[in-house]
Amino acid sequence: FPSDHRVAFIAGDSLINSWDTAYSLVSVSDILPPTFNLVSQPEIYLNTTGTASIPFSAICHSVNDNCQVDYIDYSPKQITCTTTNSSSAVEIVSDETWTKSTFTSTSNSLTFPWQGCSSLPPAETYTLAPKTGSPSIYSYLTAVPGSKIISTTSHVTFFKKEFYLNLNSINECTIDLTVDDDAEIYINGHLIAREGSFLTSNAQTPSHRLKYNSQAITNGFNVKYDAFDYISSTNLASILNKNGSNQIVIAVRNGGGQNIGGFSFKLSIPLTNNLIPATIVAVDKYGNPSTAHTAILLKDTIPPTLITNSPLVTPNTNGIAQLTPGIFASGSYDNCGIEEITLSSTSIQCGSNPNVTVSAIVYFGNVSTKTIT
Repeated sequence: FPSDHRVAFIAGDSLINSWDTAYSLVSVSDILPPTFNLVSQPEIYLNTTGTASIPFSAICHSVNDNCQVDYIDYSPKQITCTTTNSSSAVEIVSDETWTKSTFTSTSNSLTFPWQGCSSLPPAETYTLAPKTGSPSIYSYLTAVPGSKIISTTSHVTFFKKEFYLNLNSINECTIDLTVDDDAEIYINGHLIAREGSFLTSNAQTPSHRLKYNSQAITNGFNVKYDAFDYISSTNLASILNKNGSNQIVIAVRNGGGQNIGGFSFKLSIPLTNNLIPATIVAVDKYGNPSTAHTAILLKDTIPPTLITNSPLVTPNTNGIAQLTPGIFASGSYDNCGIEEITLSSTSIQCGSNPNVTVSAIVYFGNVSTKTIT
């Protein structure tokens, strides 16, 4: 992302006291994206209303750049109890924060099946902003949910995404890709997968999918044409840097002539209970984007409020009265809702006067108890 700067050159002769000035435009190009100083294992506590605001300082100490940071944004800025009830994952998707290389390769671009790239472009060539959206009105390329289509031109073109992770662990992850026509996926310098069949089904859903867990690597949805032609035997969880910088490079083959195409991509990393994903995006003055993904541990230390009474119960013909939580604690409440109310005894014998302990339990494990006599 070059920028022109006006530079003045001044020359003079002190003997005759004569001076002259000339001006020139110097193009300065910076390819170094902003970096993040992230808070390790951030935690957020819910308040009495069941919500929590997330200040930037809670997830990131600072964003740094060799020149100047022009833009910073992050999400979410607030979370609620209901956030914990939905499945959460860190997602790295194709969008405007990727960069495109100025280099286009014609090597092997017309072979069938495609044998992939012999090499990748140097880092300093990734200076172009990608074009998002359908490559043409006739395109049948379907985007992976949550991602954007990045359009491509003829032969082999290259796209890069740099991102930071701040996670306790990576137990499983999934890659989804749709592409017109073919593609290779590199993560942290490792060739992860290749699709080189030149089939129109490559561009449609169900997407090509790789799923990794501690036991196995699954290639495809077990539906025809949705598996990659080649996959690495190395588990992606061991390739990703869970606490630091990562890089994805996707090479897209579109043949020669006026061929155009595109791709959509998503890397999903599921999070465990009570971990909420947060994303930070920063852009420097030269337009270099950088993204950080962190996991916030959501906590609640506020116990439920038990409102109890001493009810009047009527025994049955056997002299036994049944007890239910509702007759003891119907007005109880919690900032995130009560999961369960239990009783130490569910019945009493006629004429006895036992103590009954009422307990209220919430999602985060907080417990309140009261004993009624």
